[in-house]
Amino acid sequence: MKLLIKSLRCFSTQFLARATNKMSQEFDTISPTIRTLVFFDTETTGLLHREGRNCRIVEMCFVAVLREHLLDQEALFPRVLNKLSLCINPKKKMDSVSSSIHGLTNELLEHMTPLSNDDYVMISAFLNKLPTPICLVAHNGNQFDFPLLRSEMQRLGKQLPDDLLCVDTLPGLRNQLKSFIETREFLCEIERLEQYDNLLNDGNDELLALAAERMETLHNEDLDVSNIRTSGETEEELSGRRHHAERRNKTNGGSLYWRQQANNTTPSKQRGNKIPNFKQDTVYKVLFHETPVSHRAENDVMNLLRIVHCIGEPLLDWMDKHCQEFSNMRLYSVAIHYKSSSYLSRI
Repeated sequence: MKLLIKSLRCFSTQFLARATNKMSQEFDTISPTIRTLVFFDTETTGLLHREGRNCRIVEMCFVAVLREHLLDQEALFPRVLNKLSLCINPKKKMDSVSSSIHGLTNELLEHMTPLSNDDYVMISAFLNKLPTPICLVAHNGNQFDFPLLRSEMQRLGKQLPDDLLCVDTLPGLRNQLKSFIETREFLCEIERLEQYDNLLNDGNDELLALAAERMETLHNEDLDVSNIRTSGETEEELSGRRHHAERRNKTNGGSLYWRQQANNTTPSKQRGNKIPNFKQDTVYKVLFHETPVSHRAENDVMNLLRIVHCIGEPLLDWMDKHCQEFSNMRLYSVAIHYKSSSYLSRI
């Protein structure tokens, strides 16, 4: 058993090393290495499919963490975080469905100020105090949060720093999550084998080995009980039951054991590796086996930070490769005000 565990650990080390080398070859040398990750989320006046480009930000949150702190797997959660959270009066009626989701209403935001130059100054000052390169990180950010933030800044006639980067974790998790879960399950299996090894070292190794061998033999025999005649069963009844069993096996592709072997997996593993979708809440449940408190900007930001911290270096390497300049994000339709005049810019 100890030899088996040692071999598995050696294999896992080689496997992870090959995966890391392959990954490093995929990322070209000109890709930036993100130093500060600013996790970002917004709550808005309406849902994307209902209001689309007419959405206005009513809450936004920025949480910044250094790359090295995020990669520290010894810590349960990064200790050093910089935060900026703002609630904003949108000066427009909020969609009732959206309000029911995030809990913000026009009444609650009545005494908040609209988005203004003061907010821009705060956001810029917050970003400027962080080590560069800086990258905004949001889930589904390319489709919603990043264009919305840039449009709101454009409405003020402002723009965030030219060297600011951004990256969307949605395609990143689609790319990395499955392999991460498979690797984690493999390492957990090794730990379980080590626990079994400790239990076996109790002087009964030979007896348990014989029992295990017998169980494996029974498991692999794929027993057929269709030919066993029960008490009180006639020959005709036995023949009918045998015929029914043959038809069932033909329809189902054989016994459960052999169908599992043909699929090279087990039902439990199929369930474990299946990811229903890559929504942030779903990914959180898959990784941590608990339902997150969501639809508040700061909560969503902290949940995403925890997801990235859990997966670690593979996902951050992917971000280095796929981040882009925030200034290149498309704009939603916004009204840009210049003193007494305004016009609608559609891009």
